[in-house]
Amino acid sequence: KGFPQADYAGNAVRWYTAFRRLGHDVDVVRPGADLAGYAVVVAPMLHVLPDACARQLDAFVRAGGCLVADARTAVKDEHDRCHERCLPGLLAPAFGIRIEEYESIVKDATYPVEAVGMPAWTAQHYADWIIPDGAEVLARYAPWHVAPYAAATRHRHGAGWTWYLGTVPKEDHVHAALAADVAQRAGLTARLVPPEGVEVSVRGGHGRELVFVINHRDEPAELAVPAGLDELLSGTTTGAQLRLDRFGVAILRWR
Repeated sequence: KGFPQADYAGNAVRWYTAFRRLGHDVDVVRPGADLAGYAVVVAPMLHVLPDACARQLDAFVRAGGCLVADARTAVKDEHDRCHERCLPGLLAPAFGIRIEEYESIVKDATYPVEAVGMPAWTAQHYADWIIPDGAEVLARYAPWHVAPYAAATRHRHGAGWTWYLGTVPKEDHVHAALAADVAQRAGLTARLVPPEGVEVSVRGGHGRELVFVINHRDEPAELAVPAGLDELLSGTTTGAQLRLDRFGVAILRWR
């Protein structure tokens, strides 16, 4: 794990939720899976990183993809042996950073973080001491002993972009802001932007596209939609607002 409070599943869910709330579909794929057709890859807490996977991710970014990673990336190989390299190893050129030192943040302690383009936030549990090597600094630690180091960066690599978040933010708005930046630079356009508790999923093929809208809340929900779409379950067409009953579902024929 690298630090006592490491929570891979919880961290992955925070990224998943951030992109879902923007209205984007999220797939879960295995390391080494074919990435053709994806605009964005998020690799949360990629502690174990074989060289072949690192080279694949580097090539993905060079070809125009967007890659997001965070704390404790590229520490060990597939045999659980530490790489004899400065972190993040073979991905250092892609992220435009190097990490010569890092630390666990003791229980109940936090570091204030000064950010660019978003409210200040708080680092907890762990801190990569990020040295930019071409990357743009998005956030820095405030305490004197880590003030020279970045907490989050963004970097242009080939035709693509990378983001590195070197700590565990206490506030969810950090993941939300980074996800919005990633989506914008990746050119992603959401069909619909759902309110909290509502899921939007797009399925398409053979020239057709369906948008599934699912209300997971125990109360009605509304969201803005284009007027004139066929709603397949009710046999009606949409107005400017789509209303879902509690736990309601709608299927919209987008094209």
